Amino acid sequence: LIEAQVDRTPRKVAIHCEHDEFLTFEQLNSRAEQVASSLRALGIGAGSIVPMCFFKSSAMLVALFGILKSGAAYVPLDPAHPQARKDSIVKAVAAEVVLMSDECIEAWTPPAPAQAVLFSAAMNGIDPVNTNGAAAATEPRSAGPNDLAYLIFTSGSTGTPKGVMLEHAQVVAYLTAQFGIPHEPGFGRQMNFASIAFDGSVPDLLGSLATGTCVVLVRTDRLLADLAGQLDATVATGVCLTSSVAAHLRPHAIDPQLHWLQSLILAGEGVKPDLCRDLKSLATIWNAYGPTEAAVEVANLGDSATAILDGGALASVPIGTPRGRNRLYVLEPDSDKLLPVGAIGELCIGGPQVARGYLNDEAKTKAKFVSDPFVEGGRMFRT
Repeated sequence: LIEAQVDRTPRKVAIHCEHDEFLTFEQLNSRAEQVASSLRALGIGAGSIVPMCFFKSSAMLVALFGILKSGAAYVPLDPAHPQARKDSIVKAVAAEVVLMSDECIEAWTPPAPAQAVLFSAAMNGIDPVNTNGAAAATEPRSAGPNDLAYLIFTSGSTGTPKGVMLEHAQVVAYLTAQFGIPHEPGFGRQMNFASIAFDGSVPDLLGSLATGTCVVLVRTDRLLADLAGQLDATVATGVCLTSSVAAHLRPHAIDPQLHWLQSLILAGEGVKPDLCRDLKSLATIWNAYGPTEAAVEVANLGDSATAILDGGALASVPIGTPRGRNRLYVLEPDSDKLLPVGAIGELCIGGPQVARGYLNDEAKTKAKFVSDPFVEGGRMFRT
């Protein structure tokens, strides 16, 4: 999908980083192919899992796209996360290599036997001698719909990271539900706020590139220091935030500073109606819902501010209706019994976005990823 967008708009800006760095789709594709070629030379391809550790930068997106082009799945690591968490993830996926920026490798060395591969080396062709390995004897195969695209590790209720495995087919189903792929390019500039280690980054990064939208990247510390100022200075037309972060934009709804913002997506937390009312003048607000286990987002409430004003008194903003071919059921806990409208129960998700399961945890996968009792051959995730 991204390569198709490269063909459609090769000279359009794909990445705008830190106010003064730009990459076109053609440049992004060329550099990502260099990374992919270097990884393939090490035998990395479909079935491989490659962790990556980068601060927000154009190199981060080149590395991500390069891993996907090689056929491998990417595992995003946040440099700001504790070393123990990064170590445990690298060990869990049995990584052969970890693709890293020079800046990140100065602060953290991946645990053996994983070998750190510098992004700069990948761009110039990796010397297998320097990675304690030999060149691949055969060309790795390309990825197919049922191969993994990425793994996102969530903490869950136990605090132990769980690796959620998403296949290309599930990611494409998500992109189709949200954007209607193929997509005609427009003047869109999406600010990436979410950490790459969370699936909230997927629409900002993959969704934007697949639809011809420019990805705007600013380091997290600078965003937190002046969110409204950075949104305006970078001419961002869209951003996805948690409600607690979006609350910091309240002063600018009274004295508008955000001249370009058109779309504000709220996700990852419950949303109170008063927040939507307060921010209504800034942009069209969407309340989005979806767990990592169902490819980012399965439902949303469009124009949430208008919807809640028309809906009377509400304790929280509804999650809206299913997107695409997703199905939402409210079931009696630990059963397949559908509950009546208004009843409290367990929300279950069916459809093509349901993930493969949890890495190295067959028991939990069987418990949470089950057959859809209402659709023959379908799968369902119990939230």
